[in-house]
Amino acid sequence: MWNRIQQKLTPHSFRYKVILTSIICIVIPAIITLFIYSYLTKDAMKEQALSNANRELILASEYVTKLLDDMLYVANFVQIDSEINTILKKHAKEDKNQVVQQNEYYENYMEYSKVAKTIENITLLGEKSYVTILLKNGKHYTNYSLSEYNPEQLFQEPWFKELDGVFGYEAVWIGSQPTVFQSEQKSSPYQISVARTLRDSNLKIYGYVIVTIMENKVKQAFESMPGKEEMMLVDSSNKILSHANNEKIGTSFPYLEQVKKKDFSNIMTISNQDYLYADHKISYTGWKLVSINPYKQAIFKINSIFNKVFLTQLISFIIFFFY
Repeated sequence: MWNRIQQKLTPHSFRYKVILTSIICIVIPAIITLFIYSYLTKDAMKEQALSNANRELILASEYVTKLLDDMLYVANFVQIDSEINTILKKHAKEDKNQVVQQNEYYENYMEYSKVAKTIENITLLGEKSYVTILLKNGKHYTNYSLSEYNPEQLFQEPWFKELDGVFGYEAVWIGSQPTVFQSEQKSSPYQISVARTLRDSNLKIYGYVIVTIMENKVKQAFESMPGKEEMMLVDSSNKILSHANNEKIGTSFPYLEQVKKKDFSNIMTISNQDYLYADHKISYTGWKLVSINPYKQAIFKINSIFNKVFLTQLISFIIFFFY
C-alpha cells in the first residue's frame, strides 16, 4: 500500500502532478475562501446570535411581566373599588385600641369579612400572592393568617417611608427581600413586592396596599430556557433580584464595568472566555432582564455550517488523494 502511494507521488508521476495542481487550484483557494467567508460573516453571526438572545429575553419578559401585571391588578382593584374604600376609610378613622360596642361588633366583623373575601376573590387567578391592606392606625386586612406574619411589622421596613411620596397609581417596587411568610421560607427564601398608598379626597394617606409574590415564581422563566445561558432579573441600581442561584440574589451585577464601556459591543470576557450580553427592560418597574451566554454556544449553529462545508471538502480531497 505504502509503495503504491510512493509511486503515485513521485515528482515525475502523472498522479503527483494532478494532485499538486488540485492543491494549488482547488484546495488552497477553497480553504482561503472559507476562512474569508468566516471572517466576513463574523459580524453577521454576532448579530444573529444577539437577535436569538433578545428573542429569548422577550419570551421570558412576557412571563415576568404577566406576574407583575397581576400584582398591579390587585393593588389597582383595592384602590378603585368604592365599596372597599368606604369600609377602609371608616375603619381608618377609628382608634385601634377603642373598645367596640356590642352593636358595632357584628357590623365590623361583616365589613372585615367583606374586604377579606374580596381580596381572596381577586387573587384566585394567576400565581399565589400575599395581599396586605394596612391602615395608618394599625388595622389590617390580609389573605393570610397572622401566624404567618404580623403585617404591622411593615411599618418598620426601610422602604416603607418611600410610600409618603407616592401618589395616584404610582407604586414602589420592592426587590428581593428575605421571605417573611413562614410557610414559604423553605421553598423560596426571597420575595418580591409592590406597594401603593390609599388616599382620601384630600390626598391624605389613610392606608397602604402591599402585594407580594415569591421570587421562585420569577426564576421559573429562566429555568425553562434552553442552553447554558445565565439569565437574571436586575433592578435600576444593578442589584440582582432573581437568579437561578439563590446565592447571587441581592448581590451586584458583577460585569457592570464591561457593560458601561463606550466601546462595548455586547461581547464580554469572563475567565478568558467570550460571552454574549443582552438585556431587555421591564416596563414601569425600572428593572431589566439580563442574559449572558457563552459566545461559542451562541454562534454554534451558524459556525457548524462552516465546519461541515470545510469537512466535506477535506474528505473529498482525501478520497481523491488515495484513489
